[in-house]
Amino acid sequence: MVLKQQTAEVFQEALNFYYEQKFVVAQKVFQNILQINPDDRVAMLYFKRSRKYRSNVRIPGGVVWGRNFDGEIGRILHALLSLKDACTKFKI
Repeated sequence: MVLKQQTAEVFQEALNFYYEQKFVVAQKVFQNILQINPDDRVAMLYFKRSRKYRSNVRIPGGVVWGRNFDGEIGRILHALLSLKDACTKFKI
């Protein structure tokens, strides 16, 4: 219980990142918590969820797709994401 109290403030920050869908940062903060308290089951749950969701892409309309696409739709979505990344990089 002492370790849980010790990491409570940082845990809240990690939750904020998680609910802002900043999954990479959230995962790192949850990982830091787990280094201090490896038995924190709630931090482990959110760590695993952050790891799972960090590679997801939100497409307009609220649909969430993982980066591992299958079939023709997957190839099309992957091409669109690559194009979007290139446009962002070159400020088009």
